[in-house]
Amino acid sequence: MIHVGERRFRVLSDDELYSRFLAGEMSAADQLMIKYMGQLIMYLDAIIHDIRDAEDLVIETFAVILTKHPSIREGGFRAYLSEFLNFLYY
Repeated sequence: MIHVGERRFRVLSDDELYSRFLAGEMSAADQLMIKYMGQLIMYLDAIIHDIRDAEDLVIETFAVILTKHPSIREGGFRAYLSEFLNFLYY
């Protein structure tokens, strides 16, 4: 729960966001991308030492998720992202 002034906001889990995306709520996909895009780009850049290629691979990963709607086990969204990026790179 996040408090902003007198208002309270519940932080949604990755599972909740992915389920909402699958149900057609594109803002949920936006939230997942905002949450992970920077982290994943920095992770890949540390491995391949090319920020542009890292950005491309992360964008490709999210494009697959947004178009293919893969089945991702509960609690496994972040792991799925990492595994898919490793698959694309190696």
